[in-house]
Amino acid sequence: MFTIQAPFNAQNTRVYNRRGKRQVRSERLLIPRSNFSRKLMVSVGIGWNGKTRLVIIPQNERINAAVYQQILSDQLLPDCRTIYPRNGYVFQQDSARPHTAHETLALLRREAPSIITPEEWPAQSPDLNPCDYRLWAYLQEEVYKEGHCQTVGELTGRLRRAWELLPVALIRTWIEEWRPRLQAVVDNNGRQIQHLFNRI
Repeated sequence: MFTIQAPFNAQNTRVYNRRGKRQVRSERLLIPRSNFSRKLMVSVGIGWNGKTRLVIIPQNERINAAVYQQILSDQLLPDCRTIYPRNGYVFQQDSARPHTAHETLALLRREAPSIITPEEWPAQSPDLNPCDYRLWAYLQEEVYKEGHCQTVGELTGRLRRAWELLPVALIRTWIEEWRPRLQAVVDNNGRQIQHLFNRI
């Protein structure tokens, strides 16, 4: 089960133009601003058999080991057990401090059938987690195809809708890329490999 905990940000604005940068009219580059922080911290997991619930962390909540352990206990691990009732999964997470805390790893060793340890997972590797190399770009495209969000509520609603509509068949195509990516890391002596793979 691949997991991610990351901000979903409305400030990632792009302007597309087929003729190049210099041909973009200046008024297209003006981005309307609002008075609220358009950033949500989100935690999710995806696997071959399905996806967890979308967990939106309250805006004023600081993610420390205790908060992350609560998310694991209340949402991510129960969802993993529902998706894989016979415990046929390996739990993956990055090496953020809340994830590598002694108590967090003890919880995962106790509650998950198997985990990828911090020593086994390459540091700073967006090249290997399908949540990084496919999911986030997909969600951003789905959420912002209707334009900018004006409120946190609108951003939350669009994000929830995009998550609900995400098909398991698409997740499987992303996961099928995983083994070739692992091999590419080995072939590239552990260096970054993103440039070797096409983006969405």
